[in-house]
Amino acid sequence: EFWAELIYRYGYEPARIGVEVTVPDRTPVDRADLVIFKDDERKHPYAVIECKRDGITDAEFEQAVEQACGNGTWAKFRASYVGVVAGPTRRFLDFSPKYGVLEREANIIADIPKQYGKPEEWRFRKDTDDDIQAVNKETLIKTIKKCHQTLWGGGRLSPPNAFGELAKLIFVKIRDEHAPRKAGEAYEFQIKTHESSTKLAERIRGLYEEAKKQEPDVFTDTIRIDDATLRTVVAHMEWVSFNKTDLDTKGVAFEQFMDGFFKGDFGQYFTPREIIEFAVQMMDPKDDELVLDPACGSGGFLLHALDYMREKGKEFYQDKSNEHYRYWHAFSGGAYRKKESGSS
Repeated sequence: EFWAELIYRYGYEPARIGVEVTVPDRTPVDRADLVIFKDDERKHPYAVIECKRDGITDAEFEQAVEQACGNGTWAKFRASYVGVVAGPTRRFLDFSPKYGVLEREANIIADIPKQYGKPEEWRFRKDTDDDIQAVNKETLIKTIKKCHQTLWGGGRLSPPNAFGELAKLIFVKIRDEHAPRKAGEAYEFQIKTHESSTKLAERIRGLYEEAKKQEPDVFTDTIRIDDATLRTVVAHMEWVSFNKTDLDTKGVAFEQFMDGFFKGDFGQYFTPREIIEFAVQMMDPKDDELVLDPACGSGGFLLHALDYMREKGKEFYQDKSNEHYRYWHAFSGGAYRKKESGSS
C-alpha cells in the first residue's frame, strides 16, 4: 500500500522503488521492505523504509525504527532517509551525515520528501491534498485504542487515568482543528521537522494551557505524560480530523471503545444508538425546550438531541449559514442557561 503512495503521492518512479531488497551484508538474509533509489540502475539508495502492520505495539515500532536505521547506515545502504510505516502511524528520520548514526530525536522529519526534494516543515495543511481526513468508525476505534495503549504503557497509568490524559489531547486536537487558518496553512497538532520530543511536548502543552484559559471549566489539570509518550500519541492521531468525522461515528467509536473496560470495571452500560435515535425522533425536541438526561453516561441522548436540532434547522435556513448556526446553538445555549438558572 505504501509502495503505491510513494508513486502517486510522493512522485517516485516505480522503476526506482525496490521491494524486499537484500541488505548488503556478510549474511545476505536480511531484506529491507522498500528502498527508493536515486538512479534507474538502483545503485544509489535514497531512502530505506520498513513497513509493518497497523496496530503493532510501541516496542515493536521502536524495534522497526532501529531496523530501518541499521539498514540505512554507511556500512549498508548509505541512505539519506529512513522510515517506518505502520498504517497511518509513521516516523521518518533525516539520516544524512550531518547527524550522528545514533541520533533519533533532532533528525525526525514530518514526512519523507517528495520527488527527492527537501523535507517539508509540516505534513498536514488545510484544504490541500495533505489535509487531515474524516475516518470511519473502525478506524477511529483503532486510533483511540492505539493512543490509549500508548498512554497505559503496560501499567504506567491505570486505564481510567490513561483515558483522562487521552481526553486532554483530543481536546487540544479538536481545538486546533477549529482554530482559524487559511488554506495551505499547517495544523499545530502534528509532528514538525527537526523538532525534538521535548520541543513538541512544549508546543502541545502550550496549546492545552491556552485552551484551558478559554475553557477553564473543561479541564483544570495539566498534561501528565512524558515527552516521548506524547510524541507517540500525536503520531497516532495527527492525521485524523475529529471535526470532519460525523457525530454518530464519533459517538459509536467512543462508546465501543469505552464499553470494554468500563462495563467490566465500573458496571457502566450504553444505550444502543438506534434506540437513542428513535427516542429523540419520538421526543421531537423544540428550540425553546430543555433536554434533561440525569444519567447521561457518554452523552448519547444529549448529542443526538443537539444533532436533531442541527438537522431540523436546515428546514428553515441554509446549511452552515449564520442563521442556521445561531438556530441550533441557541438551542444548546438556551438549555444551559435554563439549567443554570434553575428553570425546568
